[in-house]
Amino acid sequence: MTTRHSVRHLPGQGVLARFGDMMMLCEATPGQESRIRNLISAVAEVAESPDGGRQLSRRLAAVLSMAGTGNDFPALCVVGPSGDGGVAAIVHGDAALTFTVDGQNTTLDGRDAVTFTDRIVVGDVAEIRGTIGSAPAGEVDRTWGRIKGGVVRADALVYRPSVVSDPPSTGSRVLGVHCRNSHFNDPVIAYCGTCGISMAQVSREPVLGERPQLGVLVFDDGKTYPLVRDHVVGRAPDADEAVVSGLASPVALPDPDVSRLHARVVLNDWQVGVMDVGSANGTYVQSDGTWNRLSPGTVTALKPGATGAFGRREFRYYTYRAA
Repeated sequence: MTTRHSVRHLPGQGVLARFGDMMMLCEATPGQESRIRNLISAVAEVAESPDGGRQLSRRLAAVLSMAGTGNDFPALCVVGPSGDGGVAAIVHGDAALTFTVDGQNTTLDGRDAVTFTDRIVVGDVAEIRGTIGSAPAGEVDRTWGRIKGGVVRADALVYRPSVVSDPPSTGSRVLGVHCRNSHFNDPVIAYCGTCGISMAQVSREPVLGERPQLGVLVFDDGKTYPLVRDHVVGRAPDADEAVVSGLASPVALPDPDVSRLHARVVLNDWQVGVMDVGSANGTYVQSDGTWNRLSPGTVTALKPGATGAFGRREFRYYTYRAA
């Protein structure tokens, strides 16, 4: 099981920065543009650390303490993992954070302190609501937008963790990199294929991990086949040894132009390829508007969005990878 975090925001005049599970809601005070940019940079810098919430809280606490009463410092609230299973929180000025933990609500109000209020919240966090100024923190309706990562204009946020089932095992381990939300990805992509977060600030040192689904094949009759393992294509693919042993999935095409065993769709590391196995009517891939027949026994890589054909049956390859 995997915990993923849903964050929604109420559009407004403030600034909401989210990098992974690190979030900062900040008042957009005129004349404080440079300071706000520095705050956003600080959120981005500590986001990759397991205890980023503690690090950011300490950094902001030091800045706010040096600012004296902090009257000229923008109101803000910060939430992030503390590294020990808890959540670090800090509020300053005209801002508040309300936690729903184990069925009980607790509010931290920045107006209750001369400089700031901070806390490590532990327990089963069901929801966190943050506001600046007089923004409402009522029900989340269709006026509240979603944010996966980056910076948006907002006056309030609602953070909700949710436990979801992990994707099915592919049984294949490859070299890849993890995004800040721990999803495993192809090292060359710019955005995570699971949550969409930017991969710009993650470590590019590859590690072994289980390869996720690489996309789908969509056929001309609307049927789709998820690419989690190799596929055997033909009129009778169930007879193939790889299908019998569970190493490949069958793609049955009951068409007279398709051979009993026509082709294979091959997954190699992060690449998807197709290979004709000696079919009577050939396997084709379209390139620059021209159909090219493949040489039997040779794997041809499929680019994202590529169109191909087994005999006269067409298919298209879709994936999150940029074309």
